Amino acid sequence: MTRTEERLTDALGAAASTVQEGSLRPLTAREGGPRRPGWLAPAAAAVGVALVIGLAVLAAQVSGRNAAPAGLPPGTPRYYVQTGGAGGRPVVRSTASGAVTGTVPVRASNALGYDLVTADRNGTFFVVAAPALNHGERLYKFRLTSAGRVTGFSAVPVGTLASRTWAADALAVSPDGSRIALGMRFVAPPVLCPPARQPCPQQAGPDYVLAINLATGHRTVWRWAGSPVVHSFAVESLSWTSDDRTLALLGQWCGTGRTNETCARGDRGQEVEALHPAAGGGGVGGPGIVYTAGPRSEIVQAQISPDGRTVTAVVLYGRPPKYGHVRQYLSVDRLSVVRGHLNQVQSVLYRRRLTNTFDPGRVPEFIALSQDATGQHLLLSGPGFDGWIHDGRLVPLPPGNGREADQAW
Repeated sequence: MTRTEERLTDALGAAASTVQEGSLRPLTAREGGPRRPGWLAPAAAAVGVALVIGLAVLAAQVSGRNAAPAGLPPGTPRYYVQTGGAGGRPVVRSTASGAVTGTVPVRASNALGYDLVTADRNGTFFVVAAPALNHGERLYKFRLTSAGRVTGFSAVPVGTLASRTWAADALAVSPDGSRIALGMRFVAPPVLCPPARQPCPQQAGPDYVLAINLATGHRTVWRWAGSPVVHSFAVESLSWTSDDRTLALLGQWCGTGRTNETCARGDRGQEVEALHPAAGGGGVGGPGIVYTAGPRSEIVQAQISPDGRTVTAVVLYGRPPKYGHVRQYLSVDRLSVVRGHLNQVQSVLYRRRLTNTFDPGRVPEFIALSQDATGQHLLLSGPGFDGWIHDGRLVPLPPGNGREADQAW
């Protein structure tokens, strides 16, 4: 029985319960007329109730395909945290209305761009931000009250994450909140060369993965293990399994001698790789959970399920893009992990055509996907759209301005 049917049944039952027995008169049959079977009246009443319920269910189904749910489905997080973007402070918003219910009192990260935010299954949020201009980034934590207010805001005592020439480009916390993982990106400020005082060409290093034990402060690092001349390796997304033992990395890279600025997105290699912090650090770029992309598709975001059996991926497909742009079509697919490969689509959760295919190449990524601790509720944002996926559609998150931002619930 659906929720609509249950509400109608409850309403009919409530109406019946208000009828007092003393006000009922016995039914009398006309003399001489044909006698109706005793079961006819109850049957007619049942048919009438079924007809009302059926029409209501049909109306709900028709309207539901074109409109957002009137209320949040069971289990949907009531609030989400969204970074301000371009140096603004992160804010807490109501999932249903988009109203701002709180502001995270972290200093704006004007120096390094966007803040990043994530949350564990216990309801603790973590945010990365630079405490001051030209300072390295630090990690902060807080919780939300039942009214969506920020409480318990404090710095996590693990020190500066890296020097000011490196910034977090991806972020994920283990479900139990014991470990944090970051993809670190080189962001050296421009250097002017004499005599014309023009920006000097600089060779950025490849991204690396940093995992920190939040109880002990111990750090584990994975660095690019491929060709040493390839310096365009980028960490696109990170996610954990529920046992906190496996960290899934989506990495992309270009061919020899190419940089992120000179490498078209469609030319990049890509791989989802399983990292194990308990085994220590090492290299990335080796055999991992390989995504077998077709000649007209590529994966740009990936989130592993809590049980490690599936990966929810954002896949771009269509004809190869021109320089500075991406493919025209987007699909959010749930892929099976079969013998270390992601080559079987279990289900398609959402699809759309991209109206703006220009790749700005800044943090956060061109397309951002995040999930809650259950892996069932997904936030998706990109150029001109921002919302959560429900029943094959994207429910817009107010205010609906399509601004790129990092967000978590």
